[in-house]
Amino acid sequence: MQKSKPQEEKILDTSLTENNDEMLQFVSFMLHDEEYLVDIHMVREIIKKTTITSIPKSSSFMEGIIDLRGSVIPIINLAKKLGHPTSDLQEETNIIIVSVQGKLIGLVVDAVREVVRIRNSQVEANPSIAKGGRQRLGGVVQYQDRLLILLDMNSLFSEGEMDDILSNT
Repeated sequence: MQKSKPQEEKILDTSLTENNDEMLQFVSFMLHDEEYLVDIHMVREIIKKTTITSIPKSSSFMEGIIDLRGSVIPIINLAKKLGHPTSDLQEETNIIIVSVQGKLIGLVVDAVREVVRIRNSQVEANPSIAKGGRQRLGGVVQYQDRLLILLDMNSLFSEGEMDDILSNT
């Protein structure tokens, strides 16, 4: 006699096959009173704030570099990149290490909140609120009582910006 799967697993299995409505996972984080999402598959690790070495004549949004277990990682001030006012690093400040175009980059964020699981159908692509920054957004998601902004990490930086970021490491 075969054991039946728990009910939660059956729901998940069904969602993965019906109408391409698969379950997606994201890391949510705060940035200037707004909550953002980044695909969990792009996240390599999350670290607490650390000493960042400045790089002269780099892009305005590039904070500098860090040494992470022998690897030099460029650190991006995501608030500056997205046009938000910046603030000093706080105790809650995190750096999310992500893989973008095959390269590791650190994103300074105000605080990491949680891992969010949503269905593909919950993502509203090309939101009308993008105001010219549409290429940076993967969409918006209504989750519980919050509106979350999904970043498209593969189009966040132009080719020239990526070249500048990587030339400093």
